[in-house]
Amino acid sequence: MELRHYLEILWGRKWVIVITVSVTMLVVLLGTFLATPRYQATTRIRVATASAGSVTYADYQYADRLLNTYAEIIASQPILDELGSVLEVREVPEVIVEIVPNTELIEITVEDSDPKLAVTAADTLADILVSQSTELYSGGGKSPQEILGEQLTQIEAELSQAREEYDLVVSESPEDSSRIEAAAQSIELKQRAYALFLEQYEEARIREAVRAHTISVVERAELPETPSSPRVLLNVSLGVFVGLAGGIGLAFLFENQDKTLYTTEQIEALTTEPSLGYIPAFKIKKGSSVFDDSPHEETFRRLCTQIKLSTDKLPHQALLLTSAGVGEGKSMIVANLAITFARSGKAVIVVDTDLRRPRLHTYLNVSNDQGLSNVLSQQTELGEVLQNSLVPGLQILTSGPLVRKPGSLLESAMMGSITNELKRRANYVLLDTPSFLAVSDAALISPHVDGVILVISRGLTRERELFDVQRQLASIRANVIGVVINRAGQDGSYAYFQ
Repeated sequence: MELRHYLEILWGRKWVIVITVSVTMLVVLLGTFLATPRYQATTRIRVATASAGSVTYADYQYADRLLNTYAEIIASQPILDELGSVLEVREVPEVIVEIVPNTELIEITVEDSDPKLAVTAADTLADILVSQSTELYSGGGKSPQEILGEQLTQIEAELSQAREEYDLVVSESPEDSSRIEAAAQSIELKQRAYALFLEQYEEARIREAVRAHTISVVERAELPETPSSPRVLLNVSLGVFVGLAGGIGLAFLFENQDKTLYTTEQIEALTTEPSLGYIPAFKIKKGSSVFDDSPHEETFRRLCTQIKLSTDKLPHQALLLTSAGVGEGKSMIVANLAITFARSGKAVIVVDTDLRRPRLHTYLNVSNDQGLSNVLSQQTELGEVLQNSLVPGLQILTSGPLVRKPGSLLESAMMGSITNELKRRANYVLLDTPSFLAVSDAALISPHVDGVILVISRGLTRERELFDVQRQLASIRANVIGVVINRAGQDGSYAYFQ
């Protein structure tokens, strides 16, 4: 399928796209302007993770785990419960925690309809985390400094006792060198242990001091001046995109489900009869042929030539023109085809056999007080109701007054007699009938004519209707000489005349 065909589908379904976009935008705008504005306030904290000296891969892993741990703790329910208690609110605002990539920073964002509450909540949450940082790190148990402090006190007591024992041995047994040496070694061991624990204690004390400042507030929240949501520009942009995408999708969906024949190629591919002509779309005024000095006149000249070549070249022909459905321009084509035949020097009589919704007299600007229905009901003679037109050689037999049961009149033997009489008076008798599928009138008249011309209107006739009318015409053995495609677009063979 060519790009041009896709564009034609979209252009043909442009109102589907326009309506879809309009409805989508209406919903988006209503939702945007009716939504309660919400504000965001962000506080930044730092979690110190870097160690002294060179940094190993294990340090990176530890820092990543530490940051993620604190991020989970911030969003945990106990912390949020404490936040609600401090703020004295039953429902805490929405909290969003994000780790800033490649940094030691954590962003605490609070969103609420009250901008002041959002700022207060973000700062309060950071303060809670800072105040509980030591307890959170140790998990609520004894710290290493406390443990080492207890061990150091115990070693110090043992060292004092060892010194007392040494003094006692020296005073009581100054000659016992072995006991004095053993007491001295005990003191030395206790001193070494004390020095070791003292060093570890100092290191732990320094680490605890550092950990006390592991979490710090880097940047406090500022009062937001504009709401973070709804975002009008973003919503409108998404609405346009979604509306266009949905509209285009619906356009192709409707096109796929729609079996209306929109192109001349579709009609010619489905019809079993040859194409006699292509009539472009145009408007016709009452009482006017509209062909004078116009390109449309040439299309009907070509149609007349094709009809002449398609018939048996008899001097008198009765041709019935019908269509599958109503509104396909059949009466307009009959009127202008009759005018064209008459201008070519032929004697033409055009008959309006539509006794239900006659229209031919409006195109040819003649009276419809009396006509075919009067002759069929034997109220008057044929010659009395035939009317001359403004075009030399063209006569009109209008439908006449409406009757209750037109089908019974049209299937009578009188209809055949009238047709034969009209053929004796003219070279061409053109019968305008109701649509073939709507009523049976055209099928009742078809045995009395020499040929049937089927009018198919591009953009109106559906695929199923074309199949049905061709099948029914074949079932009554109608002599279909061809089809005329009305409202033919530029895809038709006679696009030059558009």
